[in-house]
Amino acid sequence: MLLVLEAAAPGNENASRSVSQVEGDSTRLINFAANDVLDLDSTEIEAMAPAVRQNCGTQGAASTVHSYAYFSGALERYGYSGVGTLHLVEYNVELAFAYQTDPARRVWVEEIGTSPEWMPESYMGDYARQVLENAADTGKLWGITWWCSHDVDPSVKGFQSLEYTLGLIDQKNHVKPLGIVISKLAEELRGKTFSSTQRKTAMVIPDTGLSTRTKPSDWTYGAAFMNLLERGKKPCIVLESRAKDEEYLRSRNVTELISLADVVKV
Repeated sequence: MLLVLEAAAPGNENASRSVSQVEGDSTRLINFAANDVLDLDSTEIEAMAPAVRQNCGTQGAASTVHSYAYFSGALERYGYSGVGTLHLVEYNVELAFAYQTDPARRVWVEEIGTSPEWMPESYMGDYARQVLENAADTGKLWGITWWCSHDVDPSVKGFQSLEYTLGLIDQKNHVKPLGIVISKLAEELRGKTFSSTQRKTAMVIPDTGLSTRTKPSDWTYGAAFMNLLERGKKPCIVLESRAKDEEYLRSRNVTELISLADVVKV
């Protein structure tokens, strides 16, 4: 399911483009697998060379993120209703945006989903609403793709068990309760306007990478981001190399910079 959001950013040409137009650019979209985003087919962006991360943030029509609570380690660290799980996609979007140089460029949450193997099925609707509302609040989204539309037929072999029940529509083509929640939320979010410059506090992160290991995920940046949220801040992220660029900071409306070392003192 693809939800396209109109982003409130001056000169944002991509915001008003149709779904078909953006999908036509799919070969030029760069998959930005952030350090907490360990998708089955992706590699942690923080383990890559700095030049590769910069390319992910500047090449193609948009940056894209895959953001799963289980594969990122958020579930193990925070539980299914903890701050790090409910704000994971928000953090991934902000992290991807930090490597971009064009304030009008947007981030596509290309994959997000959940499974009854990860949390109670009765909670999945609440989870989806909170996660997607938090991500939309960044004002930096082009759109969101919920993975996936339909449950996989059990007769089709070769998938992990959780992959058979990720759909919003069941095997009998009935919309599941989660699908109803997502449908209503999509309509609500499309009717709202979000600003990409509303976050005036920025967490400054080094340009260089974190651990090169893929498992477990390195949560150095992510945990600091969540700490700020718990202290009442709504942070964005700025690279260390741009922390003294006044023109850049003005373009993002950033008025307060917080280093990783100072997060625990906030």
